Amino acid sequence: MKNWDIQYIKHLKAKCNILLKTASDKDKVNIKKTLWTLNEIEKYYYKKFNFSLPQKTNYYKILLDDLDSLKKFGYYMPIVRKANILGKKLNIKGETLARIKVSDAKLMEAADLFYQQFNGEFNLAYQMVQKGFEKRLRINKYRKVADGLTFSVYNTKLSFLEVQREQTIQDFLTINHEIAHSIVNYINKRSIWDVEKYPFIEVESLFFETLTNYQLLENEATSTEALYLAFDIIKDYLTETKLICLKANMYNDYSFKELIDKKKIKKYLKRKCKLENLKPKTILATKITDNFHYIVSYFTAIEIFLIYRQDPQKALESLIAITKASGKTEGEYLSYVNSLGINPGENFQQYLELLKRFDKKGEYLWQNTI
Repeated sequence: MKNWDIQYIKHLKAKCNILLKTASDKDKVNIKKTLWTLNEIEKYYYKKFNFSLPQKTNYYKILLDDLDSLKKFGYYMPIVRKANILGKKLNIKGETLARIKVSDAKLMEAADLFYQQFNGEFNLAYQMVQKGFEKRLRINKYRKVADGLTFSVYNTKLSFLEVQREQTIQDFLTINHEIAHSIVNYINKRSIWDVEKYPFIEVESLFFETLTNYQLLENEATSTEALYLAFDIIKDYLTETKLICLKANMYNDYSFKELIDKKKIKKYLKRKCKLENLKPKTILATKITDNFHYIVSYFTAIEIFLIYRQDPQKALESLIAITKASGKTEGEYLSYVNSLGINPGENFQQYLELLKRFDKKGEYLWQNTI
């Protein structure tokens, strides 16, 4: 297992503590936030894997969080609802990915080749980020589910990455996804901490992830598995849209006084979830905030990917513009993305048709096509 350099983390903390002694009051605020981030990373270092034990959920807190999210980011709901309508027309069956034998070194080599293909700022940022992999990249093996995590160190260009491997081609997507977060943090260190930009914080990572998947599709040796993976990803995001829309409808149907009556809500969900093939327990325990940004970012990333296939330079220019965008209000970020000629979800049908071309056996992984 490749791990972060704990001595390097402690060195950064010590440096922050020294700076605190002579810093101005204004600078102390930022330094303390940086130190807090490093403390969290140090705690995480001693965890064997990226997981936590199941915790009891507080329905009332989740309710308040959901209502706050819908109030703040409600104008993104048309994107989510459009995706939900799409989900009702598709019936994607899941496939189990085959295990592969690829060493961590080969995985890193593949990631390097992937990011070396780009010119301009993304490539330059990758070169700088790559130099820190020895100290700030952690790889775990043999998990049942591939996963990743990136810690951005507040007010710096530093980030710590973790990749949890499941020994399938998903690993190639996971590592490129996390590296993208690190690249974004290097280009715009404020991006991940910009609350108003929250719905778009996964755009770059999901774009590079989608492009990775597509290049695996084009490779004869991995094409079939990559097709399964592409549809699995779509299925996951469409399930999330279903969950959010169900909760949003519930909040519209009931007053706040009714919503805090958990028994009443359970009855409502028992009826609705049966129709949507979801579990009431899952709905009650899931915050809209945990899924919302993935949906908006994913459908934005797909639009940029479709542009990339026709005009790579234009796509990367739009992507870097989104990466550098800062200091806007919630609504202004969506307007800004639209001004770049990107309307999340608008051309998703094209992406589905593109995937169809790789289904050599003619055994489509979806039904009820649009």
